[in-house]
Amino acid sequence: MDVFLVVLVSGKASVIASGTVRVLKGEGGGEVWFVALDVCKALGLTDARKSVGLLDEDERNTVPVTDSLGREQHTFIINESGLYSLSFWMMMKNLPVQ
Repeated sequence: MDVFLVVLVSGKASVIASGTVRVLKGEGGGEVWFVALDVCKALGLTDARKSVGLLDEDERNTVPVTDSLGREQHTFIINESGLYSLSFWMMMKNLPVQ
């Protein structure tokens, strides 16, 4: 899914981040989760592990993923609240001081 983070500053909309983010949905209409590495890349956050570590426990999780060699790896995922938290932190870091 292609995503764009748009912020309004002084009545003008600016795209401050964009990228492709993989989305996972829980069974039975469960919660939507986003692959944390994809979100961090789109937001320009270089250390995904550290960024995810700043989130509350209920905003993050890990899921097993089998890589191309058949090995099980664990991938960080974040929920919608975690997505908003990371986006907010990134915006606060990049907004000009008024």
